Parts: sequence; C-alpha cells; structure tokens
Amino acid sequence: MNSTPPGKSVLVVDDDGLTRSALTLALESAGYRVHQAANGREAFQVLHAAPAPSAILLDIVMPHMDGWEFLRAREANDPGLADIPVIVFSAVCEAAPRRPLPRGVETLLPKPVDCGEVLTALSEILETLEQQALPVG
Repeated sequence: MNSTPPGKSVLVVDDDGLTRSALTLALESAGYRVHQAANGREAFQVLHAAPAPSAILLDIVMPHMDGWEFLRAREANDPGLADIPVIVFSAVCEAAPRRPLPRGVETLLPKPVDCGEVLTALSEILETLEQQALPVG
C-alpha cells in the first residue's frame, strides 16, 4: 500500500455507526485525522466548522440528506467544497447513477466497506492530486 502523506484528514459520512467506527479506526491507524458525520446535513456542519478535509468518504443511503443530495447541495451552494475528492460507497448498487458520476466523485465502492480497499483508493486519489499539483519543469 502507498504511504499516507502527513497532515491529511478525511470526513466519513455514514448513518451506520459501526461503519463509521471501522473506517475511523482504519484511517487513524494509517495516519489520517478523521471527522465524522451521520448524514449530509451533519457533513455540512462539520465542513463549515473545521478546515476542509483532504477527502470525503460518503455513504449514499442515509436519512435527512442522502449522499446524492449532499453532492448536489455541495455543488450548488458551496462550490469551494466541490473540489474535495469523494469516495462514494453504497450497499445498494442501484443507487449508483447510470450517467457519469457527479463532480468530485473519484470512486464508487460497494458496501459492506472493505477498509483496505478504501485505504488503497484514498491513497491513490490523494497521490494523484499531489502529483497534479507539482510544478512541471
């Protein structure tokens, strides 16, 4: 697995406390700082109360504001947050859009979540973003 750059943080958004806890434990063990939210509304509260995370792990099926609603609201109401890369996961494959994924969504993973798969995908996404940000020359 690739190494985690220091100082990276992740927002985990899932209504299932066990999934949030498992992901948080895996992410913290890999060196990430982790914030949690139980739905899209809470995610916005966290995003506005803390520095922007390096990435967001987002469940789709949640009460109050599901993952797709969160992504639409993020794009429409807070474009500054729309560039944060997102890994979407869902137990319901039918919840995945048949068209291109919304802006910022890098990967769609099935539930139950495989923490190793999430860590690998997250590391690859963040490394790619860092490489793209390096000056050429």
